[in-house]
Amino acid sequence: MDISIFETLASAGLVRRAQKALDKSSPHISGASPIQFTFEGQQGLLDLHNPNNSQCDCAANGICKHIIAASIFAWQQSPVSAATIEENEVPQIDTNTLLASAGKVKIRQLYRQVQRRWQADIVQQGAQVCITIKEHTLHFTNVTTINDIICNEDSQVYALLGVYLWLERQGEMLQWPDWLQQEQQQQKTLLNQTQTQLKLACYAELIMLAGVPLAQLRSESLLTIELLQIPMEKAGFNIAPLKRLCGTLARYLIGEHLRDKRTVLLELAHVLVMLERQEQTQTQDAEHICPPQQLLCLGGYPWRRSSGAHGLTLVLQDEYGRFITLAESRTTTEQTLNYSQIWQATQLLEGAPSGCSWFGQTQRISNAQLNGWQRLRQLKKTYVEPSEQPLKPQAISDITEIDWQSDYICFAPSHVHQHTFDEATQCMLLSYQDTQRNTLFFSLPYTKLTHHAINNMMLFKQQLPQLIVARIERDSTQWYLRPIAVKLDRWINLYFDDLTDNKTTNIFSNWLAKQSPQPQLSSPRRDKVQQFLLKVLDELAQSHSMPQQSHSEMAQKLGLRTLSHFLSNSGPEHRLKAAYCAEQLLQLSSLKPVKFNELQN
Repeated sequence: MDISIFETLASAGLVRRAQKALDKSSPHISGASPIQFTFEGQQGLLDLHNPNNSQCDCAANGICKHIIAASIFAWQQSPVSAATIEENEVPQIDTNTLLASAGKVKIRQLYRQVQRRWQADIVQQGAQVCITIKEHTLHFTNVTTINDIICNEDSQVYALLGVYLWLERQGEMLQWPDWLQQEQQQQKTLLNQTQTQLKLACYAELIMLAGVPLAQLRSESLLTIELLQIPMEKAGFNIAPLKRLCGTLARYLIGEHLRDKRTVLLELAHVLVMLERQEQTQTQDAEHICPPQQLLCLGGYPWRRSSGAHGLTLVLQDEYGRFITLAESRTTTEQTLNYSQIWQATQLLEGAPSGCSWFGQTQRISNAQLNGWQRLRQLKKTYVEPSEQPLKPQAISDITEIDWQSDYICFAPSHVHQHTFDEATQCMLLSYQDTQRNTLFFSLPYTKLTHHAINNMMLFKQQLPQLIVARIERDSTQWYLRPIAVKLDRWINLYFDDLTDNKTTNIFSNWLAKQSPQPQLSSPRRDKVQQFLLKVLDELAQSHSMPQQSHSEMAQKLGLRTLSHFLSNSGPEHRLKAAYCAEQLLQLSSLKPVKFNELQN
């Protein structure tokens, strides 16, 4: 018998106590099935196949010291029984009888569980299998009924899932009962009907919002579309675009540092695309719909906008490799934040350490909820505690795998390419190569907020970081990578850690002394297509009139036939489609900070 079974059912401390008691005296056992035992004045019955079924007349509840000691002693005295269980190379699973013993409630629960992606540690020794799922441990050998799966009460919810994952590893498929398949078909029919009704309701509200000038909108106008978020999420829609739209409109209406009509127009367009594509969460991988369970902090950075809004954002990565953020911010300069103090000492979530203490460490999070921008919402029920299973950063080593629609990147460079400070633009430039010798460029313009970060970046010189964490930014013509943190021999936050020495500071001061007070930034160079697309977006944001025949004809001449088609039609839905099309074309034409190796085959 594997003593770890008793550590799972009770505790390691209780097992040690039982072993010490065995060193002092031996139990008296008799009988075969069930086995009777007497130990330290206590009597009971043993089930060597599943200790959960063992009984003892002592005052303890569940598995006690006497049951553990008597079970270990019984196994030591009957090695033939142990050999009988180990004689099969793999456990024998009777899936039909197992499901019948589990009952409909647990089968439905299993069906819901297997729709998600699970990480399980499966260890097999002969016919004995030990599975760990989210810190819950299960043991089994031959399984006929659900009672043959050995686990404690808290882990019973994962009992069937453990067997399912083991069967999956063996290349075997579980045959679902006919009644479950019928239920799922009925639910699918009802779900399709509900999705159709919700889609029509959301579409009607969207067209209403798109057809009304923003100056005439009131907060009451958003009530219906805000209320649609909950039922649409439960019905399986990907409501991230809808969340972003509601947040953008709400901030626009209250004048919270957002009076950009183009942004509102594009958020409306994204919701329309979501509805027409019917992007539903059940068609996506589990990592896109499940809230995070663990979060690794990859750094933090301060920011400030021209409107006065400012704050500090923590960049986190969950077990699926998603980038998730957590921020402390203010909308105006009336309450100016102390960035360093927030990084060093502020607790942004209940139970969470400060950003400085969290940096490079993993925390387990419960009741997490994300908004449409993949930001953690600071709810009272959300709390954080240290994780016993630290995450490793999920980084990209091949730049062809970069998701440019993401807001952040974690890159593992293979070679140093360039390290310089551009005196004309007062911009720090770093470039590194991937495994295929493709080059990725990082840049950080000089501001009061980035002064310390550039000081640190100057010290890298030809040193190759293990990892680089950066923001992905984009304007109308180009993408940029703004470094936040690096991992050398240890994690370093460029904005708050101090790597500078006097020599480096003097060099940097000399560089800055040569510059004019304002960087001599050149205007971005836009080609004819980019200029046209920007003009289309601006006019679509300012005017609701459709069709726009002159723009449609120009798009046709430029070979943009899909855009020309949308611009030549009337109706608010074609206005939104034209805006989305123009935005996507702009993204495709924007220059990325990448240079591919021309010698690569």
